[in-house]
Amino acid sequence: MQVHWRALLGAVMGIAIVSGGVVLYRQNQASTVEESASHVSPEEVLRAWELGVKGAVQGYEQDKNALKARDLLLALRVPAEKREQHLSLVLALEAAIQQRKDAESRWQRAVEPFSGL
Repeated sequence: MQVHWRALLGAVMGIAIVSGGVVLYRQNQASTVEESASHVSPEEVLRAWELGVKGAVQGYEQDKNALKARDLLLALRVPAEKREQHLSLVLALEAAIQQRKDAESRWQRAVEPFSGL
C-alpha cells in the first residue's frame, strides 16, 4: 500500500481550517452575547431582578415549591448591591428543599426586606 502524502496533507490541512473556523465562530458568538448583555443599564438590571424576585416569592408563597422558586432565582442576573439579599432567599429555599427545621424562619427573615415589592 502506497501512502499518498499529498492527499494526507490536504486532509489534515482541511480539518485544521474547518476547526479554526468553528473556534472563531464560537468566540464571535460568545463576544456578541457579552456585548448585548453589557448594554443593559444598571436600572434595567435592578428592575428585572425585582420583578423576578417578586415572581419567585409569590410563586413560593402560593405553591410552596421551593425547588421551582430557587431555580427561578438562580436564573436571574443579580445587581451587585442586592447579592446578599438574593443569597439569603436562595439559602432559605435550599433549607426548605432539605426540609430543615429552621426553613420557615429563614424564609421569613429572607423575605422581610422584600415586603415593599
